[in-house]
Amino acid sequence: NCMHSLGGDRLLTGSGDCTVRVWDLVGHECLGEVRTHTYSVNCLTVCEGTLYTGSGDCSLHAVDLNTYDHLLTFSGHTSPVF
Repeated sequence: NCMHSLGGDRLLTGSGDCTVRVWDLVGHECLGEVRTHTYSVNCLTVCEGTLYTGSGDCSLHAVDLNTYDHLLTFSGHTSPVF
């Protein structure tokens, strides 16, 4: 899944442009962008304030949702992560 609701007014979306964007659903604007992958973002989830993303670049990334800082890269897959 490439969308995740962060409550009633924010939405995360993953894209083929290699980014995850945080959207304000009330103001209809992008609040932030995460650019850690080198290929399309295929899936994402949130756990305890951390965004986890899977990509066509065969990796998983962990990002702090408060600061958008990259925390970890998980490598090892030999095919895209969905």
